[in-house]
Amino acid sequence: MQNFISAAGILIYVLLVFIAGIAAVILYKMWTNQIDLKGLVSEKGSGKASLSRFQFLLFTFIIGGGYLTLVFKIVLTCDPAVAIAGEAAANACRLPGLDQNVLVLLGISGAGYLTSKGIQTSQDNATNANQRSQDKPAGWQKGD
Repeated sequence: MQNFISAAGILIYVLLVFIAGIAAVILYKMWTNQIDLKGLVSEKGSGKASLSRFQFLLFTFIIGGGYLTLVFKIVLTCDPAVAIAGEAAANACRLPGLDQNVLVLLGISGAGYLTSKGIQTSQDNATNANQRSQDKPAGWQKGD
């Protein structure tokens, strides 16, 4: 059974190194401008920075990173042989739960982003409608 545990531990470390390698390649490409990040936190038409996009991105990465850290901690410290033997040890090897407050904050952040996106879309539609009404041919009158 010791060989299985050490093989699982090695597999976890190989997986972590692989993920870290992918992250390093992505960060390098971002640093050398091979990956364009101009539209990541900016509004579509104006190019101005969007606080709602930034907040949603930041909250998502913080919560996701924290949860992955907890999962990897459990995977690295949990002993499957002990978990099978007893109920208390089995509970220690389960995935961590997310606090309801964290989910509420993530939902509020997402709702803020969607509200901002809805306002931006309605403003774009109003601008397009104004431009179309100004492009009417000469002699066109309302009611004809």
